[in-house]
Amino acid sequence: MQRSGLVEPLRPLRVFRMLVLAIVLPGATAAHAGTSILATAPASAVVGGTQQQMWCNLVNLDTSAQTVTTSVLDFDGKLLAVTQDTVEPNQGTYLPDGSGQGAWCKFTVNTSPKKFRAMAIYSGAHGYTASVPAQ
Repeated sequence: MQRSGLVEPLRPLRVFRMLVLAIVLPGATAAHAGTSILATAPASAVVGGTQQQMWCNLVNLDTSAQTVTTSVLDFDGKLLAVTQDTVEPNQGTYLPDGSGQGAWCKFTVNTSPKKFRAMAIYSGAHGYTASVPAQ
């Protein structure tokens, strides 16, 4: 029998599925709105037996100020230095590794990581020697 023009009655299972989706989906989108992490690959600051300075650098490409936590970590993941800054649009922040043991940088941001460019920069006595981009 054809039901042209009639609305199909709601079945209990269909109602249950709609309720579950109504509860779960807002939570899933809120999880995306939380914090994100950009991190560099680890690299030694010692090149050719010479200790270099490692700097964790980030620039905010968003149109509004963003809060950023920048961390310097060693090869074992031990936190060596950390700072939290509010970075204005088109401006940057940096954190030097004062210990000489830093191996990688971690940037925790409060919005999409696509709105930032970040890297670890290594410098020696004669200027910059290498950079490792964060992803």
